[in-house]
Amino acid sequence: MKKRRCRMLAVDLDGTVLTSHGELTPRTRRALARCRARGVEVVLCTARPPRSATPHWRRMKLTTPLIAYDGAMVVEPSTGEVLLNRTMPGILARKVLQEARRVHPEMVITFEIQDKWWTDELGASIITRTAKEGFKPDVVCDLDACVTRPVTKILISRSVETLDALERRLRRKLGKRLSVVRVEDYLLEMAAAGVSKAAGLKLVARRYGIKPSEVVAIGDGMNDIAMLKWAALGIAMGHARDAVKRAADIVTASNDEEGVAKAIRAYVLRTT
Repeated sequence: MKKRRCRMLAVDLDGTVLTSHGELTPRTRRALARCRARGVEVVLCTARPPRSATPHWRRMKLTTPLIAYDGAMVVEPSTGEVLLNRTMPGILARKVLQEARRVHPEMVITFEIQDKWWTDELGASIITRTAKEGFKPDVVCDLDACVTRPVTKILISRSVETLDALERRLRRKLGKRLSVVRVEDYLLEMAAAGVSKAAGLKLVARRYGIKPSEVVAIGDGMNDIAMLKWAALGIAMGHARDAVKRAADIVTASNDEEGVAKAIRAYVLRTT
């Protein structure tokens, strides 16, 4: 990045652009606006589905495609056009379901299908009891019976030890057919093989004629590692896990210390 101008900035949302309270601070908002004013394309790359990421995309006043579901889907929020939609067959999703229940009969399992949130009665009861008001699934059904269509993403939650066992099992049995990411100690996510934020970012950069050597990426999660490695300059947030920091070139301050704004000032605007 020392020899090349930064032409694209890829940023994660939760834990990166947003504070721990889910806020976009004025300082971070201004820093992103300065990037756009300098001609830097700002791309939002998130694990979230389009329906919950798009409001933040609008608040950030972006015009670039949105990379959702950790790269499984790339959309143009302004038009609704889907540029990329990588799914796993329903039969593979049901296989994951079966393996999960072999490890523990009461896993909390949710599917993302066509930007809709599906779960079963167990998942719905736990989510309704523990989540914020208004935060509820779109479809509640017997997942074994009703999931016949392609699935964008599977999320499974349980205790750390239970997920450790499930992660090992899935990697051993289905690792060649699935992308498996341990997003949090208590949350395991699966998508089609080859899905990553890096793959989604590569597609978007190509649309703009931008090379990896002209891209800066900032993130805090295990699902950001591929993106941080792909970009010319990968920046990890100060509160990120050690594995994320090791994958990055630089570590900035935490999200609650406006690490994105500080990184933009130090490593993006100085090269434009």
